[in-house]
Amino acid sequence: MEHFIRHTLGCTCPPEVFANIVESRLPTGDAMGLTRRIAVGDRLLVYLALPKDAAQTASRLASWVRNGKTERDELGMNRFRLVIAVDDPEDVRAGLESRFSDLPHLDDKIHLHVVPRASIVDI
Repeated sequence: MEHFIRHTLGCTCPPEVFANIVESRLPTGDAMGLTRRIAVGDRLLVYLALPKDAAQTASRLASWVRNGKTERDELGMNRFRLVIAVDDPEDVRAGLESRFSDLPHLDDKIHLHVVPRASIVDI
């Protein structure tokens, strides 16, 4: 998990932050396409989405970000990272990044990552 968060997501948290990682698996249907919630050292909140298709991603992006920001703030965490794992990240990245940047109430501690589905196999 630490390797994925550091190398794939680019997190620069100090090593001691990774001593406490709490992961929750979420059933896709009940979580609007979200499958995992990862809290790292009470500082970083990561939501992992495995959408069934691009339409689901586009329709859920705003709610995923809003929910993650709300939870991050309620828990007093430092950052929120939304990770969307898809088969074809290069085909959807620009559109998702554009939608993401247009969302209200973003701050510099909310990040979007569009990654290949294969990159999350080992986490």
